[in-house]
Amino acid sequence: MTDIDDILLAVADPEASARFYSGLLGRRPLMAGPDRALFMMRSGRALGLMPLPMRARGASWSSRSTTRPPSNRPISTAGTGAHAS
Repeated sequence: MTDIDDILLAVADPEASARFYSGLLGRRPLMAGPDRALFMMRSGRALGLMPLPMRARGASWSSRSTTRPPSNRPISTAGTGAHAS
């Protein structure tokens, strides 16, 4: 993969996440509701937010930890061996 076109994030609370990303990006979503939000970037790329599947909402994020990261913050992959190509 050499380029990213659009990004779709599964979040615990799309409305709260839309408020977070609205402040971060300095723009309002093109569309927003209790179950989704869509931001269009100046580049033409899109950032979409959708709810986590029901089965994932109570799931642990890591087999080594029972603490879930905040739903409105990016999850760091530092130290996990994961990296973007």
